Amino acid sequence: MPSEALSSLERLLARKKQLASLAVSLDGYARWGHGSDEGFAAEAWAELQEAPAIVAELEARIAHLQKSDPDVIVTWAEAHIELLRDYLARVPEGSTAAFVAREEQQKWRQVRDGVLDYVDENSVHVKPDKEVYERLFGFPPPTLHW
Repeated sequence: MPSEALSSLERLLARKKQLASLAVSLDGYARWGHGSDEGFAAEAWAELQEAPAIVAELEARIAHLQKSDPDVIVTWAEAHIELLRDYLARVPEGSTAAFVAREEQQKWRQVRDGVLDYVDENSVHVKPDKEVYERLFGFPPPTLHW
């Protein structure tokens, strides 16, 4: 079972990812939705107002852990590397998904090594296994808006 510090860090990243997917969905609605759901745009816009606070909290938590408990950051990055390793075993070699997953693995290595704070993951091309994600982070992956 992952530590509470690791899970809470991942929850912030997951929420950031959810809000990013909502922004993309709202963009599609604005371009092609033509008012098919009048409440959607207002609700989505209201929810998106949370994004700056989530990013600020994520960055503050990372900065705090880098000083107080850097092993949490290392474990968090290694969990993402493992998640991507599992994903790569399930996608065709040479595919766009494999290319993107390898790039993300490299970036998570940079997080582990203290070069980056976190990775803006590509949820369109990389879809991790739900059970592996839950085992590594202690909760199911976020539900995205696409």
